[in-house]
Amino acid sequence: MRSAPNEKWTIVRLIEWSAGFLEQKGIESARLNVELLMCSVLRCDRVTLYLNFDRPLEQDELSNFKKRLLRRASREPLQYIVGETEFFSLRFQVGPGVLIPRPETEVLVERAISYLSLSNQKSNVLDVGTGSGIIAISIAKHCPAAHLLAIDISDTALQVAAENSKLHNTSERIELIQCNILNEQDWHLLGDVKFDVIVSNPPYIASSERNTLEPEVRQYEPAEALFVEEPLLFYRVLGQLAKRFLSKQGQLLCEIAANRHAAIASLFGEMALQKIEVLPDLTGKMRVITATIP
Repeated sequence: MRSAPNEKWTIVRLIEWSAGFLEQKGIESARLNVELLMCSVLRCDRVTLYLNFDRPLEQDELSNFKKRLLRRASREPLQYIVGETEFFSLRFQVGPGVLIPRPETEVLVERAISYLSLSNQKSNVLDVGTGSGIIAISIAKHCPAAHLLAIDISDTALQVAAENSKLHNTSERIELIQCNILNEQDWHLLGDVKFDVIVSNPPYIASSERNTLEPEVRQYEPAEALFVEEPLLFYRVLGQLAKRFLSKQGQLLCEIAANRHAAIASLFGEMALQKIEVLPDLTGKMRVITATIP
């Protein structure tokens, strides 16, 4: 990124050069990445960016952009660099130590909201492994009668979830607790309430599959939120959790690995869960499983 001493980098020139640079580094949607990096530096949206393509960048803006560009070239996730992402038409803060929201998780949220919307009565929801709080907050925003308990083992994740909950004015209806559901001794932290819905996007990628994933995932995102030695482990625990804490006619909803939907459905059947249903995401991959207790 060099130019003559008196030559200015305009927005459009820098975008075009940087997009080619990221393409050489193997970054998909390179131009979109560059435009979003530029927006984060100039603190504007993409429409404003387009309307000012010929504006030269100041030296501090150029330096700031270069730092972010090099971070992206090293395959650090775009969302961590800009510090936020969109999920369910809402903006959320994200950063290192917190799982980056995926579009397919919206299927889980949509189903939970649809179920809770059948009744206007007060409902209790448990979000297991809340991460940045996207599931709990999205449900709270669309279901004003819902009160949520969101748990996670990570203190870092809970801090981010608290910030996001404050940002979206849901703090009064979402309680955040540090809890390890794999340790049954922690279950007392959930209290004696019965939940109308239990939702979870647990770790479900086999550790042996880690090296097949993009560098953004395997090198930067928190391993404890993604990988597990035994892919059915968390579903077995979630089934047990449902049998103890789910209300009659309540629903357990979990995100799943598409290639393990049959095994998870079979597991839930063996645990005597009922009304087991598997739902596809927008690409047709089986992504969510739901069940009830007897």
